[in-house]
Amino acid sequence: MPRPESFPKDAWHSEVRRGFDFYVSSGRTDLNAPILAEVSRYFRERAPVTLRYTPSAASGLPSLFRPVAGLLQDTTGQRSVSFVSEHRDGPELSWWVSDMQQGTVSLLTMDGNTAWTNSSATSNPAVVRVCDLDGNGKQDLLCCDLGSFLPEDHDRGRLVWIRNRGTEQQQEVTLLNAVGRIADVRVADIDGDTDDDLVVAEFGWHKTGGIHLLENTGKSETGGLTFKATELDDRPGTIHVYVTHLNADTLPDIVALISQEHEQIVAFVNGEAGYSRTVLYQAPGPAYGSSGFSLVDIDRDGDEDMLYTNGDTFDSHLLKPYHSIAWLENKGELDFEYHHLATMPGVHRAMAMDFDLDGDIDIAAVALLPLQTLEQHSSVKFHGAIWLEQMSNGQFEEHVISSGDPIHATMALSDIDGDGDMDIVAGNMRSAQSRSLISLFENRAVMAKKPPAN
Repeated sequence: MPRPESFPKDAWHSEVRRGFDFYVSSGRTDLNAPILAEVSRYFRERAPVTLRYTPSAASGLPSLFRPVAGLLQDTTGQRSVSFVSEHRDGPELSWWVSDMQQGTVSLLTMDGNTAWTNSSATSNPAVVRVCDLDGNGKQDLLCCDLGSFLPEDHDRGRLVWIRNRGTEQQQEVTLLNAVGRIADVRVADIDGDTDDDLVVAEFGWHKTGGIHLLENTGKSETGGLTFKATELDDRPGTIHVYVTHLNADTLPDIVALISQEHEQIVAFVNGEAGYSRTVLYQAPGPAYGSSGFSLVDIDRDGDEDMLYTNGDTFDSHLLKPYHSIAWLENKGELDFEYHHLATMPGVHRAMAMDFDLDGDIDIAAVALLPLQTLEQHSSVKFHGAIWLEQMSNGQFEEHVISSGDPIHATMALSDIDGDGDMDIVAGNMRSAQSRSLISLFENRAVMAKKPPAN
């Protein structure tokens, strides 16, 4: 049931009509549908005239982070970075970057060069994972192909294995196809037979989507690998999947964030009879805008908590003052307690780390807002990146890293200057004035802790 306060009064007629259209297009006839005008009036009477956003009172202290300009420049058209991940080959630091608009998967170096790139494997790559799937000691890549830049229901989504990346024997093998838009994949030994299986998130759109388990069944006659596919969930909207242990047994479990109208974090608990499904978190409304989550022990009590963000504004382009960063505290027995940490319109990713080197876990987050939303609120300077400093157990203070340019859909953490603290690497979904693929924010924690020179 949507909350009336989740949309302004004037938006409710179109929102209700959309709900009725979903029912009609579903082909179902088992419900006695109410009168559309009465439903619209119900929500309009209870909705606010506008959704008011009050910028947070962020600390006025100098930021721990500073932007690093002039790195990783690109001057060849619109780019849309959807994924960034650190890669180290000896002392050399680089990043895997997927560009879901240009169709490229690249390895970018600190000096802005492209050490390796591939534009033939996928049309709209969302995520790339490094692995050695066939166990031959050579680096492989798994690429999640959306199959379209914009959301659509189609069967062009693919999971592509780039085998022996960077060698003369490089092969591009499709492991899963004829599905909707694929958004994520994880590699793990799910069935305990010592080889790597795959968990695949098919985001889809409205009618397509699901979560797929690909169990590695060994080598084929041609030397490739064969997989047995099982669908764990058939709903659209899965953004992220993780493989972890949720109970005391030795069997790995799966946790997934399912967005769209479901807005749930769901556990698939592995057992002798198969997988049982448990909802770990249910958002308060079907337009909550779930955008990402990760598993991390935020309170350092020995179990995995969840760091969750809801900041997707691309469904309505409306500013949502309830977009936020949250800590879901693991209380045991699949029970998670919700803690609101900060409001951040458009927040898409958050990551946890002891950024200020004081012994506890802090959080950094980045945001992406549509141009249409920014134009509607031109007087507001929205934050593109912030960090939350943990002041005491579970209490956080917000600090602004960058403001006025919320263009980041993804982020990674790297020690870009080799000084021992973690810096922020943010992917640019929309080109900034510098036209850089990546924005770098240098952490100065080590510098701040150095004693003054005599």
